[in-house]
Amino acid sequence: MDSRLSKRRQDDCERRLVSGELDGIVCVDMFGEGYDFPKLKVAALHAPHRSLVPTIQFIGRFARIDPTTGRATLIAPTSRIQNATSALLREGIDLARLIDEAALGELAGDAAEQAILERLPVRRVAESDYDAVSPLALQLYAHVRLFRCARPPDFSLFGETVGKELRVMKQWASDDGTVALLLTADENPPNWATSDVLVNIRHDAFLFVYLPASRLCYIGSTRRTEKLYLGMMDKVCAESYRALSYEETSRARAGLQAVKFFNVGLKNTTFNSQSETYRTLTGPQAERAVTAGDGRAYVQGHFFGSGFDGEEKETIGASSSSRIWSNQRLTVAEFLDWVERLDRRLAGTSPFAETHLDIVRAASTLRRLPDVVIAATWAKAGFKANPRVRCRPAPGAPLVFRRLTDWEMQDFECRPEASQLHFSLVSEELKVRMCFSIGHGRMVTSVQPDVVVEVESATDDWMPLADWLSDHPPRFYAADKSSFEGMNLMAAPMLQVESLSDGDAEVIDWSNCDIEVEFLPNSGSADTHRRRAALAGRLTVQERLEQHLLGLQNVVSLFYDHRTGEAADYVAVTRSDEGEIEVALYHCKGAGGPAGGRRVGDVYEVAGQLVKSVFYCDAATLLSHMEDRMHPRHASPSRFVRGDIEATKALIQGTPATRLRFTVVGVQPGIRRPLVDAHLADLMAFGISYARQGGAARAYWLISD
Repeated sequence: MDSRLSKRRQDDCERRLVSGELDGIVCVDMFGEGYDFPKLKVAALHAPHRSLVPTIQFIGRFARIDPTTGRATLIAPTSRIQNATSALLREGIDLARLIDEAALGELAGDAAEQAILERLPVRRVAESDYDAVSPLALQLYAHVRLFRCARPPDFSLFGETVGKELRVMKQWASDDGTVALLLTADENPPNWATSDVLVNIRHDAFLFVYLPASRLCYIGSTRRTEKLYLGMMDKVCAESYRALSYEETSRARAGLQAVKFFNVGLKNTTFNSQSETYRTLTGPQAERAVTAGDGRAYVQGHFFGSGFDGEEKETIGASSSSRIWSNQRLTVAEFLDWVERLDRRLAGTSPFAETHLDIVRAASTLRRLPDVVIAATWAKAGFKANPRVRCRPAPGAPLVFRRLTDWEMQDFECRPEASQLHFSLVSEELKVRMCFSIGHGRMVTSVQPDVVVEVESATDDWMPLADWLSDHPPRFYAADKSSFEGMNLMAAPMLQVESLSDGDAEVIDWSNCDIEVEFLPNSGSADTHRRRAALAGRLTVQERLEQHLLGLQNVVSLFYDHRTGEAADYVAVTRSDEGEIEVALYHCKGAGGPAGGRRVGDVYEVAGQLVKSVFYCDAATLLSHMEDRMHPRHASPSRFVRGDIEATKALIQGTPATRLRFTVVGVQPGIRRPLVDAHLADLMAFGISYARQGGAARAYWLISD
């Protein structure tokens, strides 16, 4: 008997064994606790158990004296018996006492099993085939997804299915409603079958535990997907739950001593395509590989290690995605005990043992949204996969397909008192309002649910983009230089800049330019003609910038990319006399009024663009983006003002990395250098510092004199 046999074959073997049809059986941990074999009287123990107690329990399964079958016989290798006996005698163990303790332990185990059966009575059985299934037959890996609930979840609200396709075959629940156990079945044809004649059946178990004192809901499951977790919480605690931050989950190691880490994750605080967005360190003491430099560039993302709770050693892990785990497989009773122990740590005040990992700061809990958000970037998974997005601009209109990076997040409206941040998802065809919230169910919801915007998912064919964003929260950047991702808040840099340094800003002549008009669309519409006439021969900001760039020496190519999803408004490639290549990304914005030095609104959006553009400070990423943006599927494809894509690709790809550099430039003619105060200088310097840290060799602002 082994686990590779089908359930039907296992049941048949057990039936034949009980009936006496079989004379013997060879099994590997298939018949353990709860099984007696009174008709079997000869046992061959081929491999020793890890301790004496399970060996004694095993012998007890068949050693009961029966008048019909007689006394039992144990067969085992002589050397192992002699070695085990001598070891026991050397240690001075009282065998009689040990046997008594083993017997008491078995009785206690039986009592614990009975307690679980009484605590979790059956509430529903879908089919009679599952009548015999008991919570005692289930084991779960020690892993939980956690949620903080504003009100107690109602586990009785689970219906006949979980998610789209998981049928609830059996359900157990405690009388007080704090614990529920579901057994589900997923019945689907194999992906290689052309019909549903063949069906694969996968069973999964979901254990829910709610502890009223901490208001935490723990979900243990054999199928761990974010979509399932959120869907289940929507069902039992709609709009009244939130995920935990890393600051909260990391308390899973609070109070442990002699902590060592085997696996450590560090999250880069600067998003770009060159350096590691997420760095993983492994080893017997992985934290020793952390350096002071890591402390400046990263925050803690996850850990897995071991420590001592008194004299008991345990493994523990926690992550910024609201998960806690341990390297063990537990019965339902053991799982409930483990969760209660975790809950005491998370809700308690025990301190952390100091470790080398403390060099890297940990994100704190996002308890209040900032007053002003200036930018947002997609999660790394979004840039990496760049999935297709489909939208229906108007009822009855055909679906329009784009890539995720063709969309932008704009128009941020913070409502801190309501714990909400409203923003727009913008593409060439559509603008739809979304809401990010903390403490109110899913983090991202659509304010316009009647508008269809869906993303192609790895787990489903298509899913609402708002749901995908809840699974992969964007990173938002605040005007106070902090940022947040989900419930995790990355604090602003401690260093404050009082004034701009040399090289942080350059000036050009903006005369004969209306600095309040960024651009005019090339549409030929009556409105465009009216606005052009109002300029009275003056240039827009983009036209003046283009004129300036074309007048620079050694400009090989100039790429115009202004629209949603842009890498920059202009990308200029220059070649110096020494053969060095500079790729400069220019982001510009019209001024909010006459040139001055104290309008932070003139800086916010451009600073946000500098933050986002560092992702494109990579040759392969930028070239791929430029090719895609020129595709005729776009209503207004990007274009080259000078040069072409083939020559640009050949130049950049043929240049050694040591002679290729990226520059990021913020263009705001509404700022006058002499009038820049300390607050504005600090915000401008933040954009410069972020771009440099993200991979740009140089970053500066192009402003007025």
